Amino acid sequence: METETTSLLVILATTLAVFFFLMKSAKEKIVTTVLTKDRRSVEKYSGPAPRDALMKALNCAVHAPNHWKTESWRFRMLGPAGKTKLADLQEKFQPGGPFGAPDYLVVSIKAGEHAKSPKDFSEWTTQALEDHAACSCAIQNFMISCASQGIATKWMTGKMGVSGADMLTECCNVSDVTTEHYMGTILVGQSQVPMNTMKVPERKSGTTEPIFQETA
Repeated sequence: METETTSLLVILATTLAVFFFLMKSAKEKIVTTVLTKDRRSVEKYSGPAPRDALMKALNCAVHAPNHWKTESWRFRMLGPAGKTKLADLQEKFQPGGPFGAPDYLVVSIKAGEHAKSPKDFSEWTTQALEDHAACSCAIQNFMISCASQGIATKWMTGKMGVSGADMLTECCNVSDVTTEHYMGTILVGQSQVPMNTMKVPERKSGTTEPIFQETA
């Protein structure tokens, strides 16, 4: 009886070890695939994405690394009036235009609302750069979460053809932009083409020198 019990325990332990190993391997493969293949900068959309999926992605965004937990990031989803204003400012965002189908998430960082945040962005102090970096990580988290859900994104800045000040004041009705820095607008919605079928742009240097080096 004792021998049978010992054998069953060994079998159970071995089964659990194999199970957790396979789970770990599967998770690594999924994450690597989403990062290197599924997350693409998409320009052709068939429509907006479900709001609950976007809120799930935003929850991932705010879990980005954030020194002092300043949470200076601001995310504003354009409503009907904001979309109309954007289309007035730049015709490519009109319904039926090249970028007229998705939603638009306007991202900025806010100064002066945390003891460790800068008072403004007139100078790029260490604190200002840390908030900028944290928000960039949040944007990447958002886009990766979207990609894992089959939702397309594109982070646009200069290609918008609309200044950051106009995006904040005209489209988002922000009255005072002296304490905010525009980080860009994320196009987010359903892709016309499955993202995992899109060509992955070649990284010319990859992880070789001078991109990656081991120091003495």
